[in-house]
Amino acid sequence: MQCPDKVCQAKQDAHWKQRPESFAEFYRRPSLFSPAGVVSRFLDDRTAALETFIDCHEAGRLLDVGCGSGVHMIRFLDRFAHVAGVDYSKAMIALARNALIKNGRDNWELKCADAASLPFPDKSFDVVIGMGLLDYVSSVSDAIAEFTRVLSPGGQIIVTVPKSPSLFSPLRSPAGNLVKRWLFNLPPVGNVQTRKSLQTLFDNSGLKLQAVRPLWTAMWMVKAMKE
Repeated sequence: MQCPDKVCQAKQDAHWKQRPESFAEFYRRPSLFSPAGVVSRFLDDRTAALETFIDCHEAGRLLDVGCGSGVHMIRFLDRFAHVAGVDYSKAMIALARNALIKNGRDNWELKCADAASLPFPDKSFDVVIGMGLLDYVSSVSDAIAEFTRVLSPGGQIIVTVPKSPSLFSPLRSPAGNLVKRWLFNLPPVGNVQTRKSLQTLFDNSGLKLQAVRPLWTAMWMVKAMKE
């Protein structure tokens, strides 16, 4: 399921362009018993799942699409020869740059760009990740096709995609979106996938699914390889 209408897409775009840095606050360990603490725990579990999925290459190159404030880039700086990040928000790129400079390593680069038009040559990366990105793109298939283009043969894609069926489905309704906005300051999600539609999506992209795991019943964590 795509974001149901242009109004939904406009709300997503407005959120990520006007105050995207609010999302970075979820990584700063808010109170465990607050609404923000729930999101923080989910993000911790998502990062832990990413750690189990990813195959690190000391001589390899990793691309983080929708890199946000650079949280995952920093985590893999010492496990890849080069780490690149892309985000379409200039504010998030600025946050990521500050965090990466403080880290002290220099094997990274940042670019402001759209997920469906990546500013890199074909076959540039060994691993491409997109955590929490495909919820908000206008076309999942276009984004996956672009990920595949910049991925080397034998390379790995790891992404999250909103899951159906899900216990969190009520939060995806019009009323649920209002609640989510009020409690978590998060925009509506789109691009919900069933296990079957996920298989079709990756088959059509020429990728081989290697692992699919539900995360809190809210998301699929997906690993695929370019043959």
